[in-house]
Amino acid sequence: MAFGVPIQLPRKEGIQTRYINFVYEAFREGSGLITGVMAVATDVTEQILATRKIEEAEERARLAIEAAELGTFEVNMDTDATLISERMAAIFDVPVDAKREEFIAAIFPEDLPIRNSAYKNAQENGVLDYDGRVQWKDGTIHWMRVRGKVIRNEEGKPNRLVGVVQDITEQKTFAEALAQQVRERTLQLEVKNRELERSNTNLEEFAHVASHDLKEPIRKILFFTDRLKNELAGKITESEERLFGRIELAGVRMRTLVDDLLQYSHVSQRPPEKELVDLAGKVKKVLEDLELEIEQKQAKITVGPLPQVLGYRRQLQQLFQNLITNALKYHKPGEAPQVTISSRVLKGSETPLLLNELEKEASFCMIEVADAGIGFEQAQAEKAFQMFQRLH
Repeated sequence: MAFGVPIQLPRKEGIQTRYINFVYEAFREGSGLITGVMAVATDVTEQILATRKIEEAEERARLAIEAAELGTFEVNMDTDATLISERMAAIFDVPVDAKREEFIAAIFPEDLPIRNSAYKNAQENGVLDYDGRVQWKDGTIHWMRVRGKVIRNEEGKPNRLVGVVQDITEQKTFAEALAQQVRERTLQLEVKNRELERSNTNLEEFAHVASHDLKEPIRKILFFTDRLKNELAGKITESEERLFGRIELAGVRMRTLVDDLLQYSHVSQRPPEKELVDLAGKVKKVLEDLELEIEQKQAKITVGPLPQVLGYRRQLQQLFQNLITNALKYHKPGEAPQVTISSRVLKGSETPLLLNELEKEASFCMIEVADAGIGFEQAQAEKAFQMFQRLH
């Protein structure tokens, strides 16, 4: 007899390798004399190829189990007999031929209820799944992860349990160390938050006291300036009248700044409400405050039509003041500063903003402040908007 003999045979598709089983039997005459041989050939190519696929799949599974350092087990649920791999025995720190009771005895006592509950659930749903600890003979504790499947017989009764075991001690140790770091960092953040709250409280108290202390001298400056102007009425020139006007404007501006400082001290308690702000009026006030510097540098400020928008009046005015002040300060040597302020209405989809589909169809007002100054590198664009940062 010969089994699975490869033979090259012609077929419609060309020459193919087929696998043949040969059975030989002697042909005897009535007298018992052998006069020939009878041969029976059976094509078993499909069976051979199917067997090879199964062997290849088993080899891949074996390599995967070895690479993952998994232990394997099989339990006969009728006889309690076990088939254990060397890796599983090593994870439990017991001999490979140990009985099932020895494996159970190696489980950390506090985790036995978890193991028993998992086996009970496996009887019902067919899946064994739990993490637990084993205690080695040297007293050390190791974590394991058990995954398995219950196989039922033709009658639907569980009769085999097959599964794998993985040592997850390093994963658990890392997770515990990470959790400890998170707890420590959380505690540090709580301490920092308390310090920040205390600092904010001190800052609010300072701003509140400072603003109230500053209001009184400003009030007196405005009061006596107005009184002096009234007493000198008709005795001062037009130029002196303008100087009085500038003093009064500067005093009013200072009073507004103090009021804003007081409001800022309460920002953390209650955010300011948005209001309708006339941007043209805010820019006009900024230009009045910067009038002397604009005249000295012979700057050309061009202001186009500007809209009214919902926003924070003080922040918007400060924004324009910062932009125009920078343009006056960082102009090209030998050239008078030039600043252009304009606005245009755009659809949301035409802006660089990250918007939802509804916002993309909405209208937005883009305010542009351009100057012919020395500029800055584009790589520093983000830094320009950080607090207490200067690019030049």
